[in-house]
Amino acid sequence: MENIGLLPLDIVAIRHGETPGNVKSREYKNKGIDGYTEDFMKIPSVHWPLTERGLEQEGLAGEWIVRNFGADYFDRYYVSSLNRTIESAIAMNLRNAVWRIDDRLVERAHGDVEVLAPREYGEYDHVKMNLRAREVSPYFAKGPNGESFSDVVNNRITSWLGTLAREQVVSALAVAHGEWIGALQMKMEKISALDWPRIKKEDPMRSMWNGQIVHYTRTNPFTGEVSPSVSHWRTIRPWREAGRNKEIVAAAKGEDIWHERVSPTYTNDQLVELLAKRMVERSAEQPQD
Repeated sequence: MENIGLLPLDIVAIRHGETPGNVKSREYKNKGIDGYTEDFMKIPSVHWPLTERGLEQEGLAGEWIVRNFGADYFDRYYVSSLNRTIESAIAMNLRNAVWRIDDRLVERAHGDVEVLAPREYGEYDHVKMNLRAREVSPYFAKGPNGESFSDVVNNRITSWLGTLAREQVVSALAVAHGEWIGALQMKMEKISALDWPRIKKEDPMRSMWNGQIVHYTRTNPFTGEVSPSVSHWRTIRPWREAGRNKEIVAAAKGEDIWHERVSPTYTNDQLVELLAKRMVERSAEQPQD
């Protein structure tokens, strides 16, 4: 099938499995446990391995891919150059995959802050200022020597999608990172900078768990009709926690929930309604006297 100038029929992105960094971050945010020891901080995040849970998550992601697409469906396999994504690709056990390592798929760079433990953020004025800037403008703000979310969307994602279209890729699978996949969602669904935080808040499946899958397609899943542009998408978490020990077992949350991709357009009156809605939301966020 010719695919000149079009995006692939299917684009699938999988987030890497759990790493020690994910564990430390979750414990710090949810339990106040500070596991950012001196020895841990000596390990650059690019070298974080997967935990046992992470390996299990990616194994289940690979099983879901084979079950839903077959072992030989994709004609292009991409993986970020960081260790945790490469280890995830291996753990998926897609036996006939031939992987392309691509730096455009690496996680968003947060710059100087990456060498600090969270407890140290308040010790540096420029870091405090940057964290405040991210609260005010999460899409455009960037840390010193880092990337903004806008940089990832408009530079790396746009470049990668352009490669897929230019090289007439029919189906592509990518093992990447949480914020990278968030940027892909913004680009594919034409979500605006101001709407993205609200959409993430309203839909827990946008949070991108480790091992979570996002699938975009030009094929209508209900009629089989092929569109010249992406028409539907879904996101799947192929695992769940079970028992008192929270063991990783197979699941497919979101598997059959398809969403139609609609490029938003507005009349003048609808723009007025949009601004009114944003003002109401902004007012609700402000502290009350």
